[in-house]
Amino acid sequence: MFLFFYRCMHLIGDISELPLCQQELSPLVPKIVEAVGLRNYPQHVTLLETTCKIIPLLAKGIGKKPFKEYLSSVFEPIFYSLVLAYNSK
Repeated sequence: MFLFFYRCMHLIGDISELPLCQQELSPLVPKIVEAVGLRNYPQHVTLLETTCKIIPLLAKGIGKKPFKEYLSSVFEPIFYSLVLAYNSK
């Protein structure tokens, strides 16, 4: 299951630059946040890292104004990733 989500995140990051796909990205943001909220498997850190990399691409693809709607829900996974990174050093 992890590999599926991981590859989906990369695909979403790739298609976020395509104008034809950008209008379809907005409904995916809550699903992405929900997916990275699952932390009951060892690879969740890798999925969080990948998600943090595609968030700027999503924001750019969706546009500033529509992305603001999801901004608060994206903060928690980002900060959780930062805490993990800080604690691992």
